[in-house]
Amino acid sequence: MSLSFPDGNDCLVQSDIDSKFPLETLDTLQSVELIASISLGSKSKHSIKLTWSDDFSDHNEKVVYPTI
Repeated sequence: MSLSFPDGNDCLVQSDIDSKFPLETLDTLQSVELIASISLGSKSKHSIKLTWSDDFSDHNEKVVYPTI
């Protein structure tokens, strides 16, 4: 699994992302914690594009919108 930021990344620590991604495997209900660094002017909603392969498809994509 890999991730990208369609609207840019202004709060997640890039070195933390680089140390964890791409993920070799991610089991159902498993999660990944990422370090965020925010300030008073930071956006509260971010777009993150997840890309992965599984038994059904070699190229799955989903955009999620986490909030801080």
